[in-house]
Amino acid sequence: MRSCNIVVEIEHDITPHLDRAIELINRTNQLNFIKSRLPEDPQQATQDLTTLLARHDVQAGLVRVVDRYGDHGYCGIYILRMPRRLLQFAFSCRILGMGVERWLYQRLGRPHLEVQGEVLSDVVHDVSPIDWIQIRGSTASGNGSATEQKGWVFARGGCDLRAVCHYFSVGALGSSGEFNVSRQGCDIRIDHSMFLRYAITGLPTGGMEACRGLGYSEEDFRTTLLDQIAGTRAWLLSFWSDSAFAVYRHRETGVVVPFMFPRWHQATDVRNASLDDLPAEHDRSWFVDPLAHLKENFDYTGVISEALFKENLKIILNAAPRNTRVLILGANEHLWDPQAGIRHRHSDNESLNRWTRAVTRWRRKVTILNVRDFVASDTEVHNWGHFDRTVYFRIYQEIDRRMQR
Repeated sequence: MRSCNIVVEIEHDITPHLDRAIELINRTNQLNFIKSRLPEDPQQATQDLTTLLARHDVQAGLVRVVDRYGDHGYCGIYILRMPRRLLQFAFSCRILGMGVERWLYQRLGRPHLEVQGEVLSDVVHDVSPIDWIQIRGSTASGNGSATEQKGWVFARGGCDLRAVCHYFSVGALGSSGEFNVSRQGCDIRIDHSMFLRYAITGLPTGGMEACRGLGYSEEDFRTTLLDQIAGTRAWLLSFWSDSAFAVYRHRETGVVVPFMFPRWHQATDVRNASLDDLPAEHDRSWFVDPLAHLKENFDYTGVISEALFKENLKIILNAAPRNTRVLILGANEHLWDPQAGIRHRHSDNESLNRWTRAVTRWRRKVTILNVRDFVASDTEVHNWGHFDRTVYFRIYQEIDRRMQR
């Protein structure tokens, strides 16, 4: 197998290849793991696939395989609903026996896959390493090199950076990251600057006990951002939640953290929330103690202040090793309302970006990326914090370009 010189390319711009994508989904069988077919009507199939690929929480790629015997073309497709569920995973039988499907499943981080029917490869249970396949990113590095450089990018942020980092994880440059998670239906917003600050400096005495009462754990206040991994070249950060989530100050220890209550305006005081406000799918019993603890021991201070955010950002940037490039993705400042025919502005996001620029102005190795620079049209903006998947791909391309340079 090694003598075959198998090289895989992942093409994330599927729009020019929709016909081939539909063909792989509808016509493959022996290596079609999910067998979730599109409509037979070509127009309807194109519309359904286009709608799916535009979702902010969906990532996808066409798999091209080349070896010493020739170019096999696009012979595979994956569609992944972030963070970890495959919606499509299908390959042409022309690459049967090469191990491409097992290699890709491992590279995607072994996401949840419900295999339907009979397939001729066991990607779920076969965990043997595959060292005979290299990756060359026609949309990754652009230099034709099949050399991998793992650990180049470390990201910490919300679903925005999770989407961007997906392209690094399946491209020629490696990445790892820390993102907000859901616990019993409660969003643990570790993308807020307070969490990263405490992960660097440590919590005040008694702070962990105060936070544990809110449902947080020690793991939420840790980071591998400072680990000296050979080859690490860049941090990718996002602090959008700082302008969206109110913070609360513990009266005894002074610890400041956000707290999220589902379906509640997060910038307002959730201490006034009632368990009756919770959607039916949430476990109300889990919120009883954290909400009571918040009401009894914390003061509402509103969205983070300018002074506190700047202090947090300085602590974070000062902790970066000298050889580390830092890229910060700025928050979205405006949103077009087609029904009203007006453009809304987000004053808190504008302030957040202004504070970020003030702190980073004289820092040579820090770059701020304006998310609107990667939006081709307002139709690609779903809401204040979510975009068409192509927007995240363009952000990835720009970061990759800067790193290659």
